Amino acid sequence: MEMKPQPKRNGFATFSLVLAIAALASTLTMTIVIPIFLAILSIMFGLLSRGNTSMSNHALAGVIVACSALLINIAVGGFSFFIVFSNSDTKQQYWTMVNDTYEQMTGLTFDEILNEYGIELPESLHD
Repeated sequence: MEMKPQPKRNGFATFSLVLAIAALASTLTMTIVIPIFLAILSIMFGLLSRGNTSMSNHALAGVIVACSALLINIAVGGFSFFIVFSNSDTKQQYWTMVNDTYEQMTGLTFDEILNEYGIELPESLHD
């Protein structure tokens, strides 16, 4: 009975795939930093797993899933910023929230702090 030689397992490739899946799953939490960090790590580990040979299936899948997670995260983040800053009511609510938060923390609104440094925000940001 002949035994087939088992392929060598590559820990970097497996870790790349695990990180890529975690990056894709964390995009659902609507955070920006964590999925980007996990996806970049996944791509790095996928590329490091290559060594002098061709990329294994796990590493290739990890890199593809990580790139997908990056694209999805950038698209969702960009769409969120577009929604917040394209609607004047939402933009006004955002600036009110920022001013209230700064006033609670420092006793001055964000606008007053900027004015102390000689920075005038355009009225289009507040309308």
